[in-house]
Amino acid sequence: VDAGPGDDDALDRSLARLGVREIETLVVTHPDLDHVGGAPRVVRRLPVDRIVGPGLLRGTVALEALARAAANRGVPWSVVSPGSYWESGDVRFQVLHAGGSSAAPNDHSVVLHVAWGAFDALLTGDISSAVEDELPLRIDPGTRFEALKVAHHGSRTSSSERFLDHVAPEVAVVSVGRGNRFGHPAPAVVHRFEVRGIPLARTDHHGSIRIRGARDGSFRIDTEFGDLAATTR
Repeated sequence: VDAGPGDDDALDRSLARLGVREIETLVVTHPDLDHVGGAPRVVRRLPVDRIVGPGLLRGTVALEALARAAANRGVPWSVVSPGSYWESGDVRFQVLHAGGSSAAPNDHSVVLHVAWGAFDALLTGDISSAVEDELPLRIDPGTRFEALKVAHHGSRTSSSERFLDHVAPEVAVVSVGRGNRFGHPAPAVVHRFEVRGIPLARTDHHGSIRIRGARDGSFRIDTEFGDLAATTR
């Protein structure tokens, strides 16, 4: 899901460490450079079975480069919408949001509910609280989320109190650059997680973060820098 901002070998190294040699589905949540920038390189260097996205094809030069790379490699590109889903083995990927009438590219982001047995994760792209507030209507009642990918790098426009109270994840992860000029994650957002007792793993503090989920709903968090206590449930 997304591929970072740059055409360098950082993602190559990460995928190699994980033993990834082929990608069944590459999800491009929306066209912003920091999400799609590395995707053309992925398509050029690895076998990719298909690309899916919200259908918003205007945007960055990197998105155009991805379209060219996909065409050159014969990789099909599908548009998804709320209700779309696919499965990989016993793992189910359900699209809760994609596209829509908003003029803001961030709010076109593909939002995924990833489920494996009793383990559930919510991946939110860069959506704002306006979209977050719609999601509870599309989530099956009684679903308990073990992991949340924090929307829009912890921007103050996302992670609303109402949304967090409904989703109530066991742990949250925010992808954010160290010393970024936007000040992400916003202090108010960090506070919302703190007062709810939700551990917040941050790539600017903890480096690469891996969540290992199990079918029974238990999970473990490992971080690159080792300064976030490994968590199990």
